[in-house]
Amino acid sequence: MRSQPIPEPAKASIERFLAAIRGAETTRVEGFIELGFGYDTNVNAATAASQITVPAAVPGIGGATLVLDPLSRAREDAFAALSGGLNVTHKLSEAWALVGAAGGLARVQQDEKQFDQTTLDASLGARWSRGRDAVTLGAQLQSFELDYARYREVAGLLAQWQHSFDEQQQVSLFGQHARLRYPTQSIRDADRDVLGAAYARAFTVRYSPVIFGSAYGGRERELASDVPNIGYELWGVRAGGQLAFGKGWALLASAAYEERSYGGPEPIFLETRKDRQTDLSAGVSYLLRAHISVIGQVAYTDNRSNIPLSRFDRTVTGVSMRFTF
Repeated sequence: MRSQPIPEPAKASIERFLAAIRGAETTRVEGFIELGFGYDTNVNAATAASQITVPAAVPGIGGATLVLDPLSRAREDAFAALSGGLNVTHKLSEAWALVGAAGGLARVQQDEKQFDQTTLDASLGARWSRGRDAVTLGAQLQSFELDYARYREVAGLLAQWQHSFDEQQQVSLFGQHARLRYPTQSIRDADRDVLGAAYARAFTVRYSPVIFGSAYGGRERELASDVPNIGYELWGVRAGGQLAFGKGWALLASAAYEERSYGGPEPIFLETRKDRQTDLSAGVSYLLRAHISVIGQVAYTDNRSNIPLSRFDRTVTGVSMRFTF
């Protein structure tokens, strides 16, 4: 058997494999697959209130107390999630490289099946590097499904400049334009523009701490002319870090704050909405063996709003196993 010649299809496959090895210096592929389980105290990001009072100034129903349908209130449930991603960098020359990424997330609820969701992401761009500076221009696509039906489609452009002061710290400026389209709710269609800056630093001391932070601002502009209450201006800040302990253990934490000021009064409340959202998360990871990690995480969201229906809090806890390659 071993003395027989290699079939042509097999020989072609071997040649492609060897070519990939020879091109390893110019092409880098990295990816992951992650399987997790958890519990969400508010799968629909809704208010926990059972009733609300309409402002006295509202004609006809001012001062009335409305009892909310249980289906529109916060609902909790357990879930399972499967996610994966792939990043590809192909070097064209000393200065230029193509960068691409693709990823997806599927989350299935135990009981609240109407909130099952699927997200698919893809991006492709070009990066120019010289010395300690790099500029990236790219396009991004996202498809989000809720209850296995198209809910939101996003197409956008991203530009980023990054400067590395040394091997431990870098700063970046970024801008993004995105078109948000809702196939079954076109009145919610909007264009979103965001500008921001970020900083990250790694320290060569005990526990190898890494910190990062960013600040950003922008606007989501509604396309329909008669719904100014849908569009809003926003600004926010984010910060976080990581500590690496011995024997494969690491601790991660982050915090974020965002304010959103909407463009017009809500039809029912006759008041212009303003939200102040805080997000906190903490987790621990353990490197079980090479390329396999176990991650435990808890995330908390508190959205404070002057509109009762928009106030909510949410806690998501989960455990997952990640495979990298």
